[in-house]
Amino acid sequence: MKVNRTDGSIDPASHRGFPTIWNSIAYFLKLEKIFEAIPFANKIFGGYHLVWHDLRTIHEIDSPSGAFYLSRKKTLDTLKGFDEHFFMYGEDIDLSFRIKSLGLKTLYYPLFHVTHLKYASGLGRDNAKVQKEIKKHFYDAMKIFYKKHYERKHSVVINNMIYALIDLKSKL
Repeated sequence: MKVNRTDGSIDPASHRGFPTIWNSIAYFLKLEKIFEAIPFANKIFGGYHLVWHDLRTIHEIDSPSGAFYLSRKKTLDTLKGFDEHFFMYGEDIDLSFRIKSLGLKTLYYPLFHVTHLKYASGLGRDNAKVQKEIKKHFYDAMKIFYKKHYERKHSVVINNMIYALIDLKSKL
């Protein structure tokens, strides 16, 4: 489903690819933004937000935003719903990853939309202590997802590098 921000623009989190190592690097280094409008290059560098798709059309994505996430009850029952290890972030991507592992598809459906008051429950607050705690949950979710879905596919060296990069990014 399409999730809009309060200014009417689309929330990029409602139209995502999975955070593979490459997709994450391209996103954090802003390569996704640099190559967004260049055909072919946008498919190489824009995998995290699937920037080459027409956001006015229905098409397959890896994960929508948890702010507007619809799924069949049977699927949720099979997967036992959201993983409770994720406190506030990452649970939607994890659920989508597990849905895809069942061979099911996730669709971006822009004909229905909601407005998401993004950051209203966390990072947008003026309380520095709350912001610090929410930011910690955000980066912890990255580690939980990586450990659960990618760690066993990579060497100890790569895994340590990924965790170090997440820690570094959390401090910036």
